[in-house]
Amino acid sequence: MHLSPIGKIVGSFIKQIPVHFPNTLLEMFIVMPNHIHLIITIDNPETKKQTSKQLYAGIHPQMSAITPRAGSLPVIIGSFKSICKKMIIKKHPKTKFEWQTRYYDHIIRKRESMHTISQYLLNNPIKWELDRNNPQNIY
Repeated sequence: MHLSPIGKIVGSFIKQIPVHFPNTLLEMFIVMPNHIHLIITIDNPETKKQTSKQLYAGIHPQMSAITPRAGSLPVIIGSFKSICKKMIIKKHPKTKFEWQTRYYDHIIRKRESMHTISQYLLNNPIKWELDRNNPQNIY
C-alpha cells in the first residue's frame, strides 16, 4: 500500500499516540485509503483512579458523569482525529477532509482473537483491490 500525502500525515500521528498518551502501547496499525485500523493497549493504574469530575469543572456538574476519562479510548481517538484534521487542512487546504463521526472499537480478550485480528489487518491492503469502496471498482 502506497500512502497518499494525507495517509502519510495520518500514519505519522498514529505513531505519536504513545508519545502523547504514555498509558498506551501501539500494537499494530494499518492506514488504508478510506479507513484505518489500530490495535492499542491501554493500561495505566493512575488513569483508572481518576474520576470524571477532575476533567470537568464547569457550571454544570452533571456533565462530569458523561465526560470521558483522561487516557481513555474516546479521548485518545478524539485527540488523534483532531490533530490529523488540523494538519491535513493546513497542508492541503483545498482537500475536503472529514472523519467519520464515530468509530468501531472492540476489546481483544484472547490470544487467538489477537492473532485473527492481526492477520485481518495484515491482509487488508491486499484485499483493497477488490474492495467495493476502491474508486476503481465503483464504476
